[in-house]
Amino acid sequence: MIPVYFATKKIRKNFQEMQEKMNDQFSQQQQNNQASSNNQPKKESKPVGEYIDFEEIR
Repeated sequence: MIPVYFATKKIRKNFQEMQEKMNDQFSQQQQNNQASSNNQPKKESKPVGEYIDFEEIR
């Protein structure tokens, strides 16, 4: 019974550490994306063509 308790405790600790690392990486990626998007000029979107609405005939 005791080895199961220690194994569970160790697995939970490892899982929490992995989750914290993932959260750190995610926040760093978000910061990098915001920094790079602020440095790039905004692109103007040109209309590709006319939009033709249609009705489906059954």
